[in-house]
Amino acid sequence: MAKGKEVAQWKQALQDDAQKVSHNEGTDSSAITIQHGTMMYREQPVPNNEIGAIILASTTERCYYDKPYDPDVISPPACFAQSTEPRGLTPHENVKEPKAESCDDCPLAEFGSAKVGKGPACKTYRKLIFIPADCTAEAVGQAELAYMKVSPTSVKNWSKYAQQLVASAGIPPWAAQTLIKVVPDKKTMHQVTFAGLGPLEDEQLLSAIHGRIDAATEKLLVPYTYEEEEENSSKY
Repeated sequence: MAKGKEVAQWKQALQDDAQKVSHNEGTDSSAITIQHGTMMYREQPVPNNEIGAIILASTTERCYYDKPYDPDVISPPACFAQSTEPRGLTPHENVKEPKAESCDDCPLAEFGSAKVGKGPACKTYRKLIFIPADCTAEAVGQAELAYMKVSPTSVKNWSKYAQQLVASAGIPPWAAQTLIKVVPDKKTMHQVTFAGLGPLEDEQLLSAIHGRIDAATEKLLVPYTYEEEEENSSKY
């Protein structure tokens, strides 16, 4: 057997076995977090602080915490709202003591209401859920979902990018490959940025992606709960 053919075979075997391990040992979704300016995936730094993605869905979430942040105790916010739409939010039905009937009328949403800093006490986030940018049509159905909670200081970056996709190519984010990157920032410590890697043109791939959007969105909208035994249950 020619040496070149042998090399090609073991490289293909390497890829096949890696996919098997990912399928057998992985979960259907994992979080991409940012710790001290470093993008993390499964407690490991992401190379170059960037990841290529096909973003299936996004939601808006507003959260008000009435207790100081404690990294050792994960507690739900005192009040929260979530929706696929960025406007007209109202406190979720799980909230025991809503701070207002609507987020637009809430005094905690006003700038200057935060105990620390000049911003609002109730923060606005974007939650994104995505699959790898290099997914094929055949792989989309089994591809692991990753999700990210974009901090308030980077929300405008996401909004601007999504608007640019529509204006320049007439497509939503799920029809494009996107580079998500964490970069240093003098004012906010770090920023999450978004850049287009190109539109998706394979119709079978687009069809497969579209078929996962509803289920992916439902994952983003899993609410916080307040039962004592479930205080650590929220995935987001």
